[in-house]
Amino acid sequence: MKFSENRPLAWAVLFVCVLVSIVLFGGLGLREDRQSVEEVFYTGADDAYFSLNGYIDRRAAAAQKLAAMGFALLGDSDAGTLSLSTAVAAVQAADTPDEKLLANAEMARCADGLYARISASEAGERDQKDARMLYADLTDAAGKMAGDEYFARAKEFNRQLHSFPASLLRGLFQIAPLEDSLQ
Repeated sequence: MKFSENRPLAWAVLFVCVLVSIVLFGGLGLREDRQSVEEVFYTGADDAYFSLNGYIDRRAAAAQKLAAMGFALLGDSDAGTLSLSTAVAAVQAADTPDEKLLANAEMARCADGLYARISASEAGERDQKDARMLYADLTDAAGKMAGDEYFARAKEFNRQLHSFPASLLRGLFQIAPLEDSLQ
């Protein structure tokens, strides 16, 4: 039996192997990278006291108390208080880090507005002090969140996602960029 070369077939097999390797392993690698960054959101980095998720939950608890205070001081139909209450519910219902970060940004805007209204109201000194303490909890947590490791890792993942060949694979595997700032 005589051995013969079939170069076109060899090139086709090589091309298919390379294509399958890039597509299959590249797409799976991107998903794993995204999941590892999301894990940092939920569990925190090695040296973190709280995870970003934990800080947002703490902010939501303070915002919920601020909303309750707004209902008591400004009435049950106050638009700013209702907005904050709705924003807190959105934070609590968020399923993904991106949803939670976007809901957190909206909650912060609503809390700023409600705190300004409570401060300008004729609330008693004790109520003003309580509102100031709750608002301080919100802003303190935001300051700690700004330097969280999640944001650095999310930016790196997004940079990787926009490079070649990941930019081609992200559409094929429906991998979206991560939210990488507090806004």
